[in-house]
Amino acid sequence: MTTYSPDLQQFVQEQLATGEFQDEAELMQQALTVYRELRTRHNHLRADIESAIAQADRGKVAPLDIDAIKAELTAELDETGQPI
Repeated sequence: MTTYSPDLQQFVQEQLATGEFQDEAELMQQALTVYRELRTRHNHLRADIESAIAQADRGKVAPLDIDAIKAELTAELDETGQPI
């Protein structure tokens, strides 16, 4: 069994108590899968930002379309408002 800080150990126990996970290994597998997805999204976002900065440095900028941004972000949420 892996050793966690007291607050993480409490979180693990709370998650196991929900019955959503059969055991700690399944919980950790799910947690690592989510972490990997988060890191991938973070890396893509970083690359997009770096590209946008480079474009701006070259003078290639356009006004923001706030409605399009909101629509894109909304499309990435599930029915409870959580990221897909």
